[in-house]
Amino acid sequence: MTVVRSNTKTMKKFNINNLTIYKGDSTPESKYRVELSKYLLNEFGEGPYSEHNKAREAISYSYNYFCEQFLKLCNQENSVRFYQFILSQHEQSIEIAFFAKEGHFPDGIDGKYIAVYRRILKWILEQACDIKLHNQEKTDDLFLDRSLNVLNELVFLGDMMLTCATMYAEQDMIEDVAEIIFEDGLYVMKHKHHYDYVINEIQKSYGVHSFKHVVEDNPIENLQEGIEASFGIKYAYLTTAIQEIHKMNKEKGGQYCGFGWKSLPLSVESMFNGDPDQASILFKGLTISKENKLKLSDLVCKPQTMFRYLYRPILIWNIEGEDFAVVGINGFKESIIQLTTNAIPWGKAPDEWMANAKFKKICSFQGRRT
Repeated sequence: MTVVRSNTKTMKKFNINNLTIYKGDSTPESKYRVELSKYLLNEFGEGPYSEHNKAREAISYSYNYFCEQFLKLCNQENSVRFYQFILSQHEQSIEIAFFAKEGHFPDGIDGKYIAVYRRILKWILEQACDIKLHNQEKTDDLFLDRSLNVLNELVFLGDMMLTCATMYAEQDMIEDVAEIIFEDGLYVMKHKHHYDYVINEIQKSYGVHSFKHVVEDNPIENLQEGIEASFGIKYAYLTTAIQEIHKMNKEKGGQYCGFGWKSLPLSVESMFNGDPDQASILFKGLTISKENKLKLSDLVCKPQTMFRYLYRPILIWNIEGEDFAVVGINGFKESIIQLTTNAIPWGKAPDEWMANAKFKKICSFQGRRT
């Protein structure tokens, strides 16, 4: 069932470097805050929830509530056009994050918002792997209004999932840092005492001291050499195969158009005489589907796992009863950058790649050097 909502726009459009990003209003907060407040009071009694264990349980309860609402919205949304719109937003958000300068952002948008926005878009795209999608909706003004209303709610819910997950982790690490109080019958999640200042300072320090340890010289070139030495496939074969498939589908939507996954390794074979079996292993390591994706609640809380869209940019969606692969060019580039700067230097890579003994040795060596 495709969700139909009011045609009133609830998200403001921002143009940055001729790219589009949206920011929502407070409409979803009033809806979900009222509902969750009632659930909390019914489950835990009158607030405040200041004692460590009670606050921890209430935060966990809230987290599960927001996850459930996020999934409910995604599962109701079965138009492939909606998820193609989300993919378009994700592609543009990557380019903005990589190339736009913070000082050039319009009022109301900053780097922190864009980072959260991109992360939530990734979660939405992954949930589509579980849904039977249809290809019947027209992309007119009514479609855009409807999609923005859905996205507005999902961005709010995703932001609250992050808030709850962060506060839960802080409550465990620091202890007795968070509490939930009620104002006019509505919950307020907050840090106790001076912890806002302390946590902000810790985060600033962590960012400064950790960055230099995860970036090595020529990381992408090193990955390219490792792939060719281990699998006998040039990295350029992979990107060229994707680009050619997008060109073939240009009239149908290019990178937003689904295609048969097997055409990826077969293109490597037909264009470069590459081994399709080895190419399949490489592409499988970059693919996320209903078979290997995480539950949403785990996806948010386990950022270190490799089974996520951040590291696997090829999505498998079921459209009109048939499985199709979908991959955005910027999403693919981002995944390679993340693999080379935030995974392989720590000795981590897709399981499919690590099954190759030679590549595993190369990856493990990189991890030891870090």
